Amino acid sequence: VNVLTVAEMATLSKVFNCAKRFAFQTLIRQKRWGRELHKESIHVVVKRKFGVNDYIANSIVRESQALLKAQTELNKLYIKQTDEKIKKIKNKLKKERSFLTTLRKIKDSCVEGNLRFPKNTNYALHSSGLISLECKSCSLIWMNTYLFEHQYLDVTIKRLKAKIGRLEHRLFRLEEKKEKLTTHISSVVFGSKKLFKHQFTKKEFVHDHQSWKELFLAARNKQVLISGRKDAAAG
Repeated sequence: VNVLTVAEMATLSKVFNCAKRFAFQTLIRQKRWGRELHKESIHVVVKRKFGVNDYIANSIVRESQALLKAQTELNKLYIKQTDEKIKKIKNKLKKERSFLTTLRKIKDSCVEGNLRFPKNTNYALHSSGLISLECKSCSLIWMNTYLFEHQYLDVTIKRLKAKIGRLEHRLFRLEEKKEKLTTHISSVVFGSKKLFKHQFTKKEFVHDHQSWKELFLAARNKQVLISGRKDAAAG
C-alpha cells in the first residue's frame, strides 16, 4: 500500500472519529437540555467545522444517530432488568417480613409463659415438653421452651432482621438506579471505559501517561464506517 494512501486514511480516520464524537455529544446535549444547540442542522455544522464533504458528513451524522438510538434502546433494557430485580426483592422482602412476624408472635407467647404456634406452621409442642420443627430434609428438636426460645427464636430473629436490612438496602440502591436510568441520559466513552480507566489503574500507564494516550487514541480512531452510495457500483 502506498505510504501516502496510508497517511491519508489515518488522517481521515482521525477526522471522521473526532467529528463523530462531536456530533454524538451534540445530540446528547440537545436531548438532555431539550433545545437545539445550533441554528443549522447537525449535518451542516459537522461539514463546516471539520471540512468534510456531504458524503462523509452524512455518514458521520448517521453513525452518531444510530449510536444514540442504540443507547436509548439499551437504557430501556436496563430499566426493564432493574424492574425485574426490584420485583424479586419486594417478593422476597414480603416473605421474610411475614416469617419475622410469625417468629415475633411465637416469641411473645414465650415471654407470656404460654407457648403457642400460629396455624399452618411446622412447629409442634409435644405433651412431653419437647418442641419440634419439621424441615424439608430433617427435623429439629429442643428439649424445652427455654432452649427453643434462646437457641432458635432469638438467633433466627436476629439473622432475619439483618437479612431484611440487606434486602431493603439492595432495594433502595435498585430504585436509585432506576431513577437515574429514567431521568439521566447517559453518554458513551469512545475507546471503552475499561481502557479509559487503565490510565489510573495500570502501573505502566500511571507512570507513562503518553503511552496510554497513544493507545487510547488508537482505540478511539480505529475504524471508519461510510454509508454506501446509490450511484456507485455495488453501493
